[in-house]
Amino acid sequence: MTLHHQTKTFLGLLAARTEPPLEKMTPVEAREMTLRYYVPSEYPITSRRDVDAGGVPARLYSPPVDKNSQQNLGLCIFIHGGGWVFHTLDDYDDVCRRLAMQSGHAVLSIDYRLAPEFPFPTPLEDCLKAARWARDNAASLGCDANRMVVCGDSAGGNLSTLVAQHSGVEFKMQLLVYPATDARCVTES
Repeated sequence: MTLHHQTKTFLGLLAARTEPPLEKMTPVEAREMTLRYYVPSEYPITSRRDVDAGGVPARLYSPPVDKNSQQNLGLCIFIHGGGWVFHTLDDYDDVCRRLAMQSGHAVLSIDYRLAPEFPFPTPLEDCLKAARWARDNAASLGCDANRMVVCGDSAGGNLSTLVAQHSGVEFKMQLLVYPATDARCVTES
């Protein structure tokens, strides 16, 4: 089977890295490594600001809005991946900007506390608290609490699933990107 040229290029870049393999790094080293590859996004949005989501750090992205529209925005709660150990709001800045622009929703990216310093259930508790805060404060964010979505990838997909099940927030949809939701690990992938 032939690899797609972008996949081949990406794998070549990974092989050329000077860092040790991720599994040989400490959590702190892995976090520092991901930040070295962070490139600030230039993807246009109306605003981006850090907020306190009920005691949990978060970042709110607002898409351009039609000046004639009186309708509040929908709100997407975004929970980043990183194996519950690394990645930050900055690592997912471009993803959240694009999500806001392409969906027309505001995006609230949650900066949950990371393992191993903060083991389970701390990351989940942070995400639950932030989702409930977002529902209760949606109007002050210019959003409609009846139009909320939860989204995440990998570990963030796992947390998004749990937030949808246990937060009490009525989400209109879950958007899960390769979520870690099957602990059996019996598939080839």
